[in-house]
Amino acid sequence: MGDRKEPNELPPAPVRHALAVAARAAGVDPEQVTLLGYEAVTWPDAALGAPEPGRLYAQVLTPGYRVHLRVDGRAMTYHTDQGQRVVPAR
Repeated sequence: MGDRKEPNELPPAPVRHALAVAARAAGVDPEQVTLLGYEAVTWPDAALGAPEPGRLYAQVLTPGYRVHLRVDGRAMTYHTDQGQRVVPAR
């Protein structure tokens, strides 16, 4: 999937941050989270494709990543911006 170029190449920082967030949310060590793949995405607004009901978001194109992970045998998807913001897909 997505931007991965070489098997030994480190994924971008936002993708690595999503791995850490997923591990923390599941209460496991980051080594127990498997990166299945990721792709660069330009989200249509600051909600990163996962708006929370009742919240307002800046209407600005927001580059980031869609990150596919496996945690405790369960597939999960997280959305990121280019910085430190990571949200689970809804």
